[in-house]
Amino acid sequence: MINRFFSLLSWCRGLFAAPLMAAALAMLTFGASPELGFGANQIISFSVPGSTGTTPVSVNLSGTIAGYYTDVQGTAHGFVRSAAGTTTMFDAPGAGVGTNYGTLPQRINDSGEIAGICLGACSGFVRDAAGVLTEFNVAGAVQTYATAINNSGQVGGIYFVPNSQIASGFVRDSSGNITTFSILGSIFGLSMNSAGQVAGYFYDSNGFDYGYYGDPSGSIYTLWADGASQFTFAVAIADNGFITGVFHGPYLHSPVHGFVRDGLGNITQIDISGAAATEPTAINASGTITGSYSNPTGSHGFVRDSLGNIVTFDDPHAGTGLTKGTYPMSINRYGGIAGYYVGPQGTRRGFFRRAE
Repeated sequence: MINRFFSLLSWCRGLFAAPLMAAALAMLTFGASPELGFGANQIISFSVPGSTGTTPVSVNLSGTIAGYYTDVQGTAHGFVRSAAGTTTMFDAPGAGVGTNYGTLPQRINDSGEIAGICLGACSGFVRDAAGVLTEFNVAGAVQTYATAINNSGQVGGIYFVPNSQIASGFVRDSSGNITTFSILGSIFGLSMNSAGQVAGYFYDSNGFDYGYYGDPSGSIYTLWADGASQFTFAVAIADNGFITGVFHGPYLHSPVHGFVRDGLGNITQIDISGAAATEPTAINASGTITGSYSNPTGSHGFVRDSLGNIVTFDDPHAGTGLTKGTYPMSINRYGGIAGYYVGPQGTRRGFFRRAE
């Protein structure tokens, strides 16, 4: 299964044995970044100047994109790219240097506030639209990962306590007050909508993965996309309560399917014809879903509207074959999509696909 949901998890799991290294806060603003122009399906390709790889992860209503890029040392740095193409790079104080360290934005809201993760002598952070970055930690935690932020300024994520590999969830309001919650297992994913509802996935003591959803100040419920599935990953929740994600069977090479769960609990399976794996990554307030699917030619993007109509697309500069292709990561209210592609030489670059 081509599973980007585990890439950050794998990165984070190695932190506890790693030395903590310091990095100074840095912020650089450049003019419009190198672009390859709008081409097929109204796609513009771009990269952060001087980077060895560019990974957009979230796009807001205005078309502002947040993400991270890597340098020659393998360090991750945050960036914000305006709709006009101006790129601002930044680092959280205390971010480490080298592979598996750095600053990793996770989400941007419509006000331009960013939630993210700092790997090093640091923790979760919120960066406001003016560029002021605030780090925070859940009380008693050794590491806090901020993975979501909504339009009310609520931040959600996961945290670890000392001497434990079990992660719990949290929601932090705009005043800095934190509510925590736990599930019978370890949480390794959390998304949040504007109402403060959360969705994500966790694994239990048997190593099975399940989705969850609910209100941290109320009840949290387990989600199975299919009664026969032992692995369900809820990856995004929309403002209307719709949830999208992926599921697969008990075997290593079981087919990977997408799903969407509506507000009444009805689940619809999503499959692209001929795909070995169909993996939704984001859903907007209109119920439009984006994600990727894989086949022998590589990974490709798709958009599915609320009626179930599907359009597929590729960044025209994407490579073909295993580990190459187009990977949508986020969709805004207008249907604009941000993500990355892997080119013929294996280089990762960003793209933005304008709504049709």
